[in-house]
Amino acid sequence: MKRKDKHKKFFLSDLVFWLIFVFSLTLGSVAIWVYSVFHAELAEIMFTIRAPLNGADSNFVSDALRTCLPPVLFGTVLFTLLQLFVRRWNHFPFHIRLRLWKRELLFSGEKFLRWLPVAVSIGMLCMTCYYAQTTYNVVFYVKTNLSRTTIYDDYYAMPENAKIISPENPRNLLCIYLESMETTYSDQIHGGMQSENYIPFLTDLALNNTSFGSSDAILGGARNLPNTAWTTSALMASTAGIPYSYPMDQSVLSTYSSFGEKLQNIGTVLDNKGYTQEFLCGSDAVFGGRQQYFSQHGNYRVYDYFTAIEQGDIPDDYYVWWGFEDHKLFDIAKKELTRLNKGNAPFNLTMLTVDTHTEHGYICDYCDTEKYGGETLPTVLDCTDRQIQEFLDWCRQQPFYENTTIVLLGDHPRMDTDLVDGIPAENRKVYNCILNAAKVPTLPTEGRAFTQLDMFPTILSSMGFEIPGDRLGMGTDLFSSTPTLVEALGYDYLSTELQKQSVFYRDNFY
Repeated sequence: MKRKDKHKKFFLSDLVFWLIFVFSLTLGSVAIWVYSVFHAELAEIMFTIRAPLNGADSNFVSDALRTCLPPVLFGTVLFTLLQLFVRRWNHFPFHIRLRLWKRELLFSGEKFLRWLPVAVSIGMLCMTCYYAQTTYNVVFYVKTNLSRTTIYDDYYAMPENAKIISPENPRNLLCIYLESMETTYSDQIHGGMQSENYIPFLTDLALNNTSFGSSDAILGGARNLPNTAWTTSALMASTAGIPYSYPMDQSVLSTYSSFGEKLQNIGTVLDNKGYTQEFLCGSDAVFGGRQQYFSQHGNYRVYDYFTAIEQGDIPDDYYVWWGFEDHKLFDIAKKELTRLNKGNAPFNLTMLTVDTHTEHGYICDYCDTEKYGGETLPTVLDCTDRQIQEFLDWCRQQPFYENTTIVLLGDHPRMDTDLVDGIPAENRKVYNCILNAAKVPTLPTEGRAFTQLDMFPTILSSMGFEIPGDRLGMGTDLFSSTPTLVEALGYDYLSTELQKQSVFYRDNFY
C-alpha cells in the first residue's frame, strides 16, 4: 500500500512540474513571438485576448503556430524524456560534492536526478517571468491597474455640459484614419527618420496645410499615450478624448451589452447636431469592437467587408489581407460620399485604411513593386501615398469639397520594427493634417505638445464649432491657445495617471 501511495505521489509531482514547464515554455514562446511581430504593449495583448476576434487576419494565427509550436513540442518531448529517464535510471552509484563557504555538501546520484526536472521546470518558469517583466513591465501594469487616480475628476470636460456652439453653415466631415501612419516614414530633411521620403505627398500636404506639431518645413505629430496604441483604442482616444482604460479583469466588449454606454464622443455630438454618419473599413467591423463603438455612439451606418459583398462592390468569394484592399476602399468611399452628398443633412464619413497594417503591409495590384527593389513596407507606403493623392484630387472636383473639412490622422505608431527599429518612442509621432479648416490656429503649430486625446475637440473646432473652455474629454482644442494636458502636466505624469483605474471613468464611460 505504501509503495502504491509512493508511486502515486511521484506521478502527481511529475505531472505538476511537467505542466509548469509546458505552460512556461508556451507562454515564453508566444511572448517572444508577439513582441517580435507586433511590439505590442501589455494592455493591447489583454484587450485582444478579451475582445471579439472576428475579422482578424488569419495569417497571424498560422504564423504564430508555425513559429511557436515547434520549440514548444521539441522542448516538451525533451522534458518528458528527462522525467522518464530520471524515473527509470535514478539509482546511479555516484555522488556530487559541493563546497559552499566552509561547508561541504554531499548529494547522492538519486537525489540529484530526482531534483533535476524540478530545477529545469522552475528555471523555465523564472526565465519566462524575467522576459515578461523586462519586455512588458508586468509589475508596473498590474500596479497601475490596481491603483486609483482622480485625474478624470480633475480634468475631464463633459461634452454634454460644454454647450458647443454650431457654425452658422454646418460643414461636412471626411475623416481618414491612416493605419499605422507616423511621421518617421518621411526623410530626415523633413523631420522623418528615413534616407528617402516614402510619403512625399502626405509630407507636402501636412507642410502646406494645418498640421499640429509641424512647421513649414518639418513634420511633427501627436505623441502616443499608453492604452491608445492599437486601432480601437486609438479611434476611441481621438474621437472621445480618453484612453482605453477598462479594468484588466473585465471586457467592455463582452461583459457589457454596449461599448461604453455612457461615453460621449464626436459621433454623439454630431448626431445631436443632425449629421448623417458612416464608418467605412475594408475588414470585418466586429473586430476590436468597431461595429459596437460606431453604431452605438452617433448612429453611424457601418460599412465593412460584409457590406461590400451585400452591395455587390466585391464578389462573394473575394478576400485578401483583412478583407479587401485600400484601392477598393477608396473607390467605395467615392460612391458613399456621392450618396451622402445627395442627402439633406450634413454628413460625417469616417474611414480606416488597412494596407499599411502590421506585419509588413500588403502589396496590392496598384503598387509599384520595382521602385524599392521588393522591399515590402516602402512599396506599400508609396502605394498608399499615391492613392491618397488620387482620392483627394477626386474630392477637390466634387461639389461637396468646399464645404467639407478633411482630416487625415494616423491611428497609432507602427507595431512591427519595419523602418522604425531602434527609433525612440518620443520621436515616433502620429501623423495629422487638416484640409479646409474653418479657422486658423491661434498659436504656431510648430512645437505644440499633444496626444490623440486632443483630436476630439480639435476636429470639431476645425469644422467651425465653438467650444467654450476649449476642452472636451481629456483633450484640448489645438486651434486655441489653451495648453494641452501634456503641456500643462508633462507627458510622464499624464501617461502614468491615465493607466490607473478611476471611479469617475467607471461611472461615466461604462
